[in-house]
Amino acid sequence: MNFSVSFLDKKVKIYKLIQNIYSRNIMCYSNIEDEITVYKYVSDDDSLFELNSIVFDPREYNIINIHEDIPGIDHVGIVNYISSLFMKENVPLLYINTYSYNLILISDEYIQLAKKILANL
Repeated sequence: MNFSVSFLDKKVKIYKLIQNIYSRNIMCYSNIEDEITVYKYVSDDDSLFELNSIVFDPREYNIINIHEDIPGIDHVGIVNYISSLFMKENVPLLYINTYSYNLILISDEYIQLAKKILANL
């Protein structure tokens, strides 16, 4: 499999909310049944989200885009392939997939190891 890897220049934090909060700094969110999970760029309104969340992760996550040449949902095995590489090194990751992006979030404590893994793609 041939992939391109790019690191986004922002970081995110993860929040679980009971109600939506408007912010221009939201990267994306999911709203499933009674859970709203927000992936928000680190910014000066973090305290607002911390105060209004059920739970939040205080770590900052690096955003890595791993992509093939074709956009869309026709990627077969990308999650399995990437996960297996990170699993061998015990690096936790979180996937966020959109139509055009295959993003993985890696916390700061694992980013150097993640870069080493990705350098070998």
